[in-house]
Amino acid sequence: MKISIGVALSVAFIAWPLLGGEPFVPPTTATPSIAIVRKVDRKKGEVNFAVMSLSLQPQKHEDKKKPPPPPVARRELQEFTTGLTGFKFVTVGGKELTEKEGWDRLKIGNAVILTSDPKGVDPIFLTVLSKDAVMLIPDTAE
Repeated sequence: MKISIGVALSVAFIAWPLLGGEPFVPPTTATPSIAIVRKVDRKKGEVNFAVMSLSLQPQKHEDKKKPPPPPVARRELQEFTTGLTGFKFVTVGGKELTEKEGWDRLKIGNAVILTSDPKGVDPIFLTVLSKDAVMLIPDTAE
């Protein structure tokens, strides 16, 4: 009996990583933001972006005999204007765009990927984005 328990435990320790799939590897960059272009002022070199944030707020729960109700989702539109000096334009697929190509693609209503990390965006995040989407990445060469 001791041998069979030992064999079972050995098999479990060997098989666990194989059955569990790949181990979790945290991303190497911060989560990028997806922003919508609201206004473009090419003369000033500025773009006004809108970002939708979501927060979950718990509902009051007084009857302890019942499960709590689901939280209420609250959406909030946040706008900001930023200069693009020091950023480079790159597609999610990895193609670097010229400054003219990048500015031409900043159309009102288009979504843009923003990152503050000079390393760009971790590949795990890129898997859910269109290869043609524009990313703004800090250019460390400047």
